[in-house]
Amino acid sequence: MKKKENIDIIFLDGISFCHENEFASFIGFLFPLGVIIENNSFSYKILNLKLMSEYSIENLIKELNTLSFNVIGISTHAENVKWIYKIVNQIKIHFPEIPIILGGPQVSFSGNTILENCNCDILVRHEGEKKLIEILNYYIRGKS
Repeated sequence: MKKKENIDIIFLDGISFCHENEFASFIGFLFPLGVIIENNSFSYKILNLKLMSEYSIENLIKELNTLSFNVIGISTHAENVKWIYKIVNQIKIHFPEIPIILGGPQVSFSGNTILENCNCDILVRHEGEKKLIEILNYYIRGKS
């Protein structure tokens, strides 16, 4: 049996209520973050839900069960935030020990509302590159 690759952070992408033929993605923002992550000797994976065979929370949980990872990161915007509440709360049921970090424009705009509606661990408001490295250092390397 092949050993699972250990991924430091998985970014969940493609989360939206868009129509089937529309494609919502933050990948353009995630790749620059990926460079910073790799420059600090961390690994990452982008998992786009729209590319899964069936777009559902159940399939996301199944896919996450096939991976070994330390942290989950999700970018928010006004159109996907209610869907993110459901996803985060379900992930926490199945992976209670995994920290979930939310960033993006909706977190910067309405972080308190997000904290009231979902079981995420950390909100990163505004620019998050340096903050994300500090968070990964804390959770993965035990550095404060």
